[in-house]
Amino acid sequence: MIDLITIERSNYQIKLESGEVLEIKKPSQKFLNEILALYEYIQKMEDSAESGLKVIDRLYDILTDIFNSNINGKVFSREDIEKMLDIKMAMAVLQDYFLYVEGELGK
Repeated sequence: MIDLITIERSNYQIKLESGEVLEIKKPSQKFLNEILALYEYIQKMEDSAESGLKVIDRLYDILTDIFNSNINGKVFSREDIEKMLDIKMAMAVLQDYFLYVEGELGK
């Protein structure tokens, strides 16, 4: 018998500029597939402004979902995320979150 209570559940943490730390739940399989699809799209992306805009648009959608999966009870709009994170920061957060998820899957 497996006891689901004994399985370690660690959350991803994001420290906001205010100093508050958000505790982010692990993604569902569906959401993980969306993140992987974005990475695949980026790798196959054509060198065009339209492709770049699609990636940026999807990136901020995914980040909004990540930030809103917090257990702190905070709610963020896409505009909140766009104001908080420039593109470089957005990519860094997504990459770090992906590495966290990858590490958790390996446990």
